Amino acid sequence: MSDEYDSRRRLAHIEQLAERRHVAVMKASDFKNGIATTLFALRRDLAAIEGESRSPRGRVESEARAKEVRKEIAELEAERPAAEDAYKTAQAEWNAAQSLADACRKFAEEKKLPLPLKFDSGAQIDNGLPVVNVRGGK
Repeated sequence: MSDEYDSRRRLAHIEQLAERRHVAVMKASDFKNGIATTLFALRRDLAAIEGESRSPRGRVESEARAKEVRKEIAELEAERPAAEDAYKTAQAEWNAAQSLADACRKFAEEKKLPLPLKFDSGAQIDNGLPVVNVRGGK
């Protein structure tokens, strides 16, 4: 059967775009969560520093360190909304790309068009070696 429209290549391209959008979501999520984790740690450090500053010994050093930590917290708080927005945008783009890829694959299956091979290199192990599954190829 001649594939006049090269459905296999086109569908593979659309699925690759969806996969790239998924990677972008994961990166945006990691960045957003990294900010939250760092803020939590800095606030914990600030609480400890403020506890130290109550004693007369080390008050000057504690105040200087507390000022630095407050500055870091303010910088991260300013960065946080942009990270949230980037994550939401990436999530919306991935949802749209994945919906398109799913619809195109379903159409190709219904019309019995040639499908690209879909590799899944999941965490399956057989005798210490990874197993590669191939799905959807016709």
